Amino acid sequence: MFKPLVSIYLIASAIVTLGNASAFLLQLFLVRALTPSDFGACNVILALSNTLVAPIAVLPLIVSKIMIEQDGDTGKIAFYVRRIVKFALLTSAVFFIAFIAFGNSLYSAIQINDPAVRLLLPALVVSTFLFHVPLGIWQGERDYVALSFGTAAVPLLRCLAVVVLVTLLGGGLNAAIIALIFGGLAVFLGGLWSRRHYFTGPATQTSAHSPAMTLKFAVPASLSTLGLLLLAYIDLPIVRAVSTPEASGLYAAASTLAKISLLLPQALVGIIFPEAARLTRLDKTASRARLGLILSALAFTFLVSGAASLAMMALPEFLMRVLAGQAYSDGADILRVLAPAMMFLAASTLIITYAIARGAYSLLIPMALAIALLAILPFQLALNPLQIAYVVLAILIGLTIACLAWLFVTHRPQVFEPSGA
Repeated sequence: MFKPLVSIYLIASAIVTLGNASAFLLQLFLVRALTPSDFGACNVILALSNTLVAPIAVLPLIVSKIMIEQDGDTGKIAFYVRRIVKFALLTSAVFFIAFIAFGNSLYSAIQINDPAVRLLLPALVVSTFLFHVPLGIWQGERDYVALSFGTAAVPLLRCLAVVVLVTLLGGGLNAAIIALIFGGLAVFLGGLWSRRHYFTGPATQTSAHSPAMTLKFAVPASLSTLGLLLLAYIDLPIVRAVSTPEASGLYAAASTLAKISLLLPQALVGIIFPEAARLTRLDKTASRARLGLILSALAFTFLVSGAASLAMMALPEFLMRVLAGQAYSDGADILRVLAPAMMFLAASTLIITYAIARGAYSLLIPMALAIALLAILPFQLALNPLQIAYVVLAILIGLTIACLAWLFVTHRPQVFEPSGA
């Protein structure tokens, strides 16, 4: 399992790294073109978009799981793909209308008063949701090259749009949000066009997956996806709410750099789910293969994320000053804390994704506890941004320990049995 994972990961990672570099360049362009207050607002809006999408962003996992379970029957796959796309478009329309009608209290809480921004945020949420649909199709096909290109294309197209609209044309916060919307919609439309045979070819109607069966997987998987996104982004609106816009901008800049540790092993997350789901469909002899899969993935994660975290912990002031600008150098202490926190989140994400693919949802409990602590402690203890960063680190270390304990208990027979047993 180790050698195949190496080859798959290196190809996918090389492509996704291009997207990660684009995401990082996107933030650099924004941090230098916008004021600290607008940069903080932009990152809060992006974080809110990702978080709001989380409950319905499980749709790609549903697509992937269903496609894998059809064992290559193109007609049945086409039937489910068409149904999923229709549902995604309908859900997007309903959400957009509902958000415009009932989102005022949320805007007030995060200090967003511009009417244009209030209109653009639900559009960003919709585009962020829709681009996950073709990613789910590629994941279900186990086409990891296409999946990696699609994942990388979103930040790359967003970065190019920011260069044109914000850097060259001098646009402000509104132009930055429009650029973010463009990247998601382009990948959604381009992805569906690349798999248009699912819409033009024959489809075999089937009732193998009833709504009840789908919900049995979708509800806990959706909660897991929401939990992971909350853990990655909820600190940004919290800091925005308890501190000044300028302090929020410093925290957002440090968080942006720290997320390099989270993004580096991102290609593995796209591989883990379909591979673990496929192995779960096999008999019990696949247990050792599943264990090898997740252990190899964790080894890669700690290697690449750990190296990035150590670099950021060793040179936080230099990195903040050079990459974000002199105005953000005061965020160095926050970067020093958040960098290892994102490494632990990357490890937890892998294990939780692996558990979702196996249909095991007990990790929802420690995840919910971690989110509750992160949402309550900053307000109850009146913490400043640096103290919030320490809380994030402590909570994510605890979550990682819980995930590793679950992994050990789940695979205890394979750990102690000899390989020939």
